[in-house]
Amino acid sequence: MKYGMKEGRQAISTFNVYSYAYKYADLRSAYKNDLSSYYTHYMKYGKKEGRTATGTTTMQNCVTTYNGVDYSSVYSGTY
Repeated sequence: MKYGMKEGRQAISTFNVYSYAYKYADLRSAYKNDLSSYYTHYMKYGKKEGRTATGTTTMQNCVTTYNGVDYSSVYSGTY
């Protein structure tokens, strides 16, 4: 199972790891590119919290500020 997680495989119609990551900026901040952590978070907390894990195809609520500088004029998280 861990191999499928690391590769971002979708094994059920109600959970897509990329959709889950795209939708929630708080998780992206915590887990970065660690796909296994998104699966684990959803199983332990996300489903109970009512978080959705399908249907999001572009990154939402992108953070464009780094070290106090706003890069939104030259950076788009959805590009």
